Amino acid sequence: MSYGMFIDDIAHRLKEQVLAYDSLPDCQGFILYLRGRLKQVEIEAAAIYEHKERLVSVLRDLILEHTSGSARARIFLRDGRLTVER
Repeated sequence: MSYGMFIDDIAHRLKEQVLAYDSLPDCQGFILYLRGRLKQVEIEAAAIYEHKERLVSVLRDLILEHTSGSARARIFLRDGRLTVER
């Protein structure tokens, strides 16, 4: 699945929270730009390919429950598991 198709799917599932996205250098992932308190989420490419459904759930939770002072988050794989860094 291309990033564009994945972003379209995420935007549909997250009820228009996604404003835009940019690819990271060397196709290592992308950055989502969002409405609300959480403005940016950097997502590692491997997270898309290995954990697509879980990734959507994690993004939804981040958007709905975001209360930290940081407007950024990063989602990546650590030892094969989705990891969120705020």
